[in-house]
Amino acid sequence: RYDEFVEKFMELSVVSPLDPKKLATHKTTLKKNILKYLTCLSDSRIPLTNNQAERSLRHIVLKRKISFGSLTKRTADNLAVLLSVLMSLKQRHQAGFFGEYLRV
Repeated sequence: RYDEFVEKFMELSVVSPLDPKKLATHKTTLKKNILKYLTCLSDSRIPLTNNQAERSLRHIVLKRKISFGSLTKRTADNLAVLLSVLMSLKQRHQAGFFGEYLRV
């Protein structure tokens, strides 16, 4: 069934001389990247949605909204590194990391 699905997409991505330029560009891109777009169908380790990724970014989006963004690139870069570390620790359930670090 997967092969049939890919085949149908390949048929849809054939560029016609009558296609408007924008459509032809989209079809060419689709044909070039079809297997990348459908990776979640061929690899069960990859989720069908990006909900988890969206949820993991929610803290950053809310912080940016509340603080009206970063004033400088340096501040934005520092915040990105700090939030990356904090979110990684949270995902690993290492809640006591900072307490242990401060005791050393």
